[in-house]
Amino acid sequence: DVTVRGFCLEAGRMRLLGVTLGDGCSLCTKVSVHPGSVVPRGACLGPLSSTYHMLPEDVPASNRLFCSQTFPEPNWCWKAPGLLLLLVVWAVQQAPLLLVLQSMCLQPWYKKDLEGYGDVLEWFLTPDRVGYYVALRVVRACALPMVRLACGIAVKWLVIGRFTAGQRKRSGWQLFKHWLMARVLPPEALHEATQLIGAHYGGVSAVLRMLGAKVGRRVYWPGSGFQGLVEYDLLEVGDDVVFGSRSVIMCCDGEEALPVRIKDGANVADRCVLLPGSTVGRNALLGSGGLAAKGVVLEAGSKSVGSRQGAALLLEPGSAAAASAPTERPFGRAFYGGGGGYTGLPPWVP
Repeated sequence: DVTVRGFCLEAGRMRLLGVTLGDGCSLCTKVSVHPGSVVPRGACLGPLSSTYHMLPEDVPASNRLFCSQTFPEPNWCWKAPGLLLLLVVWAVQQAPLLLVLQSMCLQPWYKKDLEGYGDVLEWFLTPDRVGYYVALRVVRACALPMVRLACGIAVKWLVIGRFTAGQRKRSGWQLFKHWLMARVLPPEALHEATQLIGAHYGGVSAVLRMLGAKVGRRVYWPGSGFQGLVEYDLLEVGDDVVFGSRSVIMCCDGEEALPVRIKDGANVADRCVLLPGSTVGRNALLGSGGLAAKGVVLEAGSKSVGSRQGAALLLEPGSAAAASAPTERPFGRAFYGGGGGYTGLPPWVP
């Protein structure tokens, strides 16, 4: 999720310039590199940063803590059984497809040996075979994501266990837990499964609770899913929270794991990044492209946006009135409270 551009339009003209990335440099999530930029050797650009008018203070060494590509991994003594477990999980995921194929092979029109072109044409033109082909496509699109989700939840509780806040220990077991969870149920796999649940987001909340997250009621989840979220036990979301799309939630960096808390009525807009230990207060707004720095607490009722030198810009401080205002949103009022002025389908309808 990094943008590197050698061409842009600026001040009524076109710019086509080279981009230089120094040896050993790192780019964190949602970094934008502009034409003509030179990233120094060994530098690490932090989340939601840009090389436009980049200053030396914009690239502190601490940025490397948030670059997931540099996180330590377990050694092969741990990876070997982990890969074996992932192979078993993959085999279980293929079971629905194998059942359909086995059912097809038991049909009387099925030919085990095809002797000539005539047999091949007859095989492909058999009407019953077309039905099985459609069944395979349906199973692949609908059943496999749900089976993968079920396998991920099972591995989470039977093998990995809970993630807890604290220093990220470099022991083999701790590194193995993070490594395995990121592969058995990556964010894109979770997104595929939640897309099948439907437009009512109560099902998404239920799935995240199964993975260990603390989730309130009437939460409006992003349609694009979350990036970077692996340690679900450290995510706390209150009631009536609204998310935009393409957000990143990091509960763990290269040094420690800390909970990310989003209080009742908070609004996290598009393309936001929440770093470990950050808290979005009650009825607070983190606007588009906002960066909640590590350990920061966005005041209840406040409005922040964007990112400059590793932190969001405060547009409006919080107030007692905004902090104590009701948290119910139009989404929750319409779909859960029946107050939308029209008939809404109940949450259990996919």
